[in-house]
Amino acid sequence: MEIRHLKMVQTVAATGNLTRAAEQLFLSQSALSHQLRELEEEYKTQFFVRAKRQMVLTTAGERLLATANSVLCELEKTEVDIARLNNDDAGLLRMTTGCYTCYHWLSPVLSQYRKQFPAVSIEILPEASSDPLPHLLDGRVDLVITSDFVEDASLEYHHLFEDEMIALLAPGHPLAENAYIQAKDFEHHPLLMYTIPDQNSTVLSDYIKPAGIKPVRILRLQLTEAVMEMAKAGMGIAILAEWSARPYLDRGELKGLPLDKPIHRDWYAVLLKNLRTAPFMEAFINVLRGSLKK
Repeated sequence: MEIRHLKMVQTVAATGNLTRAAEQLFLSQSALSHQLRELEEEYKTQFFVRAKRQMVLTTAGERLLATANSVLCELEKTEVDIARLNNDDAGLLRMTTGCYTCYHWLSPVLSQYRKQFPAVSIEILPEASSDPLPHLLDGRVDLVITSDFVEDASLEYHHLFEDEMIALLAPGHPLAENAYIQAKDFEHHPLLMYTIPDQNSTVLSDYIKPAGIKPVRILRLQLTEAVMEMAKAGMGIAILAEWSARPYLDRGELKGLPLDKPIHRDWYAVLLKNLRTAPFMEAFINVLRGSLKK
């Protein structure tokens, strides 16, 4: 079965007439009749019956029409997406940020970017943030912002900026007046974390485990905003990038303290290497780099 067969079934069902269907498909009626007969012979069943000069779908025909509608609709969407990818200044950019679901920093980025590319739509997929690279490899997102560097020949990394992780706690927290936070402090105070596998956590692998301590309690939450709200409520201490908590720090709702052993990370924009990168995507990375370095 080929695409032309699906288009034939869809058109005949819509017009109810071979002559009109042939006209719409730019075929002769005899050619269309031959195509239908060929398909019915291949599957040893009728897809249409003639009733009062009308082509009426059989049960098998209705099943085939449902498939035709689905496949042809998806094909049309794919063609549109491909056309967008080949368009230098218009299209869709799907993105996510590894381990962070807060996007307050994105507004100034988009404001600047849309002046250059008003026809580009940006779609954020926060549900992909806990494990973003598989979403990129599967084609579910186009761009990932992450601090995870994975050796994979199919991935292309563009350095954006370096950050430092800090401890975030309520201004009234018992440790809020300390000069810094130590790993051993978590033996007595809960650690607030975004929900990710332990092996993917920079805080656990680079800070807690090397210190040889076990936190009294680890509270894991699905949203970065929830982590900061729990810290704000005095429910524990979070360790996050300073830029991610900037609104809370500016409002005085959280206090940021350095760690006794600083954690620095490099952040990257990650793309699929073998796909053509549209100019509007390259421009977005440049705007990101300039904005997030500030």
